[in-house]
Amino acid sequence: MELFKGILYRKNYIYIFFNILKNNIKKNLRFKIVNNLIEKNSTLIDVCGGSGWLKKYIDKKVEYTVSDASVEFGQICKKNKINFIKLNCKNLDNIKNKFDYSVMIISLYQFRDNIKKILKSLKKISKKKIIIIEEVSPDNETYTFTHFKKKIRDYLSYTNYCNKNNHLFTSYEFKVLMKKNNFKLINKFATDNLLVAIFDVRSK
Repeated sequence: MELFKGILYRKNYIYIFFNILKNNIKKNLRFKIVNNLIEKNSTLIDVCGGSGWLKKYIDKKVEYTVSDASVEFGQICKKNKINFIKLNCKNLDNIKNKFDYSVMIISLYQFRDNIKKILKSLKKISKKKIIIIEEVSPDNETYTFTHFKKKIRDYLSYTNYCNKNNHLFTSYEFKVLMKKNNFKLINKFATDNLLVAIFDVRSK
């Protein structure tokens, strides 16, 4: 069984398979949301961006960079000629460049113990906006089912760079967290269990 421990971030095709299985026809909505929130001819860093799945959903004029700690995803980005920075998002302060947009898509929940530091670092490397998209636990989901999913998620996504407290935010939890950090919430996609939060760096 150790063969499958952490396999989501070691094998790209496994990650894609589970993503399709889980999200069905809505699997790409999270990427399309980003494209509608950014400008052409801009620079964007996709933090915890995996193998660069977002790239094909954004305008070709956007200068796209992926930051991720996975060696597997880095190799795929290099093969596909995608700018890649091998970095744990807990260490974003090591990035010296600034980008117009910083994006985190369904990743922040994996770093619950480091959220304050991560958001602060994102503000340092962003010139225009920070976009956070999170999948949230359905409000009608039972505690038992949530706990069961968490155990499976923890096992399949185990790494030495993600925190062990690896479960999705609830809708209420995410909204409180984002408002506390002065992010503007967009509830338009709540029916798809997706919440979007935006921080305008220029309005600081």
